[in-house]
Amino acid sequence: MELELPLVFFTVFTQMAVGGFIFLWWLGNRVPVLSLTGTGGSGAGHRPERPLLVLAGVQGLALVLSLFHLGQPLAAYRALAHLDTSWLSREVVLTSMFFASLAACALLEGYRRLTAAPWLTALLGVLAVVASGLVYMLPARPAWNNLWPVFSFGMTAWVGGMALGAFLLQGMPVTAGYQPAGGTVPVAAASEGGPGTLLTAPAGGEAGPLPNAIRQLLLAGLAVSLGATILYLSTLTGGGPEARATLGNIISAPLFWLRVVLGWLLPGLLLLRPRTDNRSKAVLLLVLVVLGELLGRAVFYGTVVPMGINQGF
Repeated sequence: MELELPLVFFTVFTQMAVGGFIFLWWLGNRVPVLSLTGTGGSGAGHRPERPLLVLAGVQGLALVLSLFHLGQPLAAYRALAHLDTSWLSREVVLTSMFFASLAACALLEGYRRLTAAPWLTALLGVLAVVASGLVYMLPARPAWNNLWPVFSFGMTAWVGGMALGAFLLQGMPVTAGYQPAGGTVPVAAASEGGPGTLLTAPAGGEAGPLPNAIRQLLLAGLAVSLGATILYLSTLTGGGPEARATLGNIISAPLFWLRVVLGWLLPGLLLLRPRTDNRSKAVLLLVLVVLGELLGRAVFYGTVVPMGINQGF
């Protein structure tokens, strides 16, 4: 099994950075004191650049690791030569533009405060994830020649990005300079079923337990990811010999079953347990999700059977 480790890390880390940015941006819109623009009345104590720097670091690491996939890393610029016809070239450009905009958000307060900055950053990130998935929609790889690469990459952004964002949320001072009556930050109802909060924290403290709304979104992402994977594998049974051989490779791969346990079952159990949302549990959740996504991507690259080859590697 050829794991293509540089591509594994590049794609997973990129998608996590994209998902993490969108998650924290969305949360900041609902909790003004957590705004990534730093304009939500948070005062001097709120440092939105801190989580942004982590996300930019993750994305920068992804770009560096991608160079190890090239036979000649110094010739990486050649990937830009076919923007009109190559999704690979578009992926490189869009990912680089996302990184540039994300880094600017982290380092340049003037840019971060622009209304268009988070919109542009999120758009570039989404387009980069889509372009990355379209790279693998190849007739020469029947098991990939569908929407599965785009969808599965998007699920990594959802689950991995939220896990990363939830981890970063644990260290964000949410009430410095913004302390309404009661010493908490009130937010909209967590669900339609009744009142609740997306986030509360003691005055001057840090974000505490993961609220129900965020836990439910993470659980939903895990469920959708697992369910979609089962559905995808079932479609391979009705495909050609290469698709069926790919299915055989997947279900016989120990890494796939390790991915099932580490990437779906254990994170799900962790989120279902009451009061499992303190800092240590957020770290454990992130580790499990990252390991699961990396294992899943390694299986993605290592089990596919090219056209004309009716057996696994």
